[in-house]
Amino acid sequence: MVLSINRSFRHTWAATNKLIIKAISRPSELKSMINRAPDLHAVPRIAAIKSAFMKGIPTIEAGAADGWFSIELAPYFNTPILALAYTEAEYEAMKNNIKVLRIEKYLAAGKDDAQTLATIKDGGIGQILLIDVLEHVDDDRAAIRAAWRVLRQGGRFVVSVPTPYYPHWFGEDFDSIIGHRRHFTRESLEAKLRAQGFDIEEYFYYTSAASGKLMKLWYRDLKVWPKEFAGKNSGKRRVTEILSTILLPVLSVLSLRLESYDKVIDGHASLLMVGIKRD
Repeated sequence: MVLSINRSFRHTWAATNKLIIKAISRPSELKSMINRAPDLHAVPRIAAIKSAFMKGIPTIEAGAADGWFSIELAPYFNTPILALAYTEAEYEAMKNNIKVLRIEKYLAAGKDDAQTLATIKDGGIGQILLIDVLEHVDDDRAAIRAAWRVLRQGGRFVVSVPTPYYPHWFGEDFDSIIGHRRHFTRESLEAKLRAQGFDIEEYFYYTSAASGKLMKLWYRDLKVWPKEFAGKNSGKRRVTEILSTILLPVLSVLSLRLESYDKVIDGHASLLMVGIKRD
């Protein structure tokens, strides 16, 4: 089954774009924000997450890094989110981003390990997001158990993970350097969620093969990698930042136009699944 997708690039990052425009009047503060290299895959990811996000319930994003997905989701849905970074550097960067964008009423920063969620009490959370986290942690089952523990009965577990096709489109060198320990199909992820006490509400594959060709151009051929990984890149020459800035909006729009949400994997690089906590 193919789900319809009616999202423009502007709509995808609507909240973040508005926040940054408002912050332009404070250039010294805006300059202090983290300056990441353009990330093309963030565009279809945030579109997919938005389609599964439920507003108005207590929400946590674990493994949130410096907070950019939650920065988009919280003000867009007018729903407070607690975003949990893993490292101290990510935590400090997230706090700074929240301060500069003045979104304290929507987003709070925390620091915790997705495998334990030790700072979160049992059974009080309505929704938890793990956006491309399970493939990085040492123990993905521990992270799923931690999510089950902090969710209330009927709580939603929204998970995005890479599939076995990810290295084909993004390149094996990039897949390795960003720390992917595993890849998932619907069957393998569903089995792990069910074993830890979740029923499956919804799932779909995304980053289709058509969209994946653009990812191949960006990550595998041109090697436009996020800056935290760019220093380790010894492959083909990188495109200049100016060229990246020109290409990113065009490729972002194309990636969404070429996207499809499918129940059967057919070259898709990503999988989104929503689990519901049962007794």
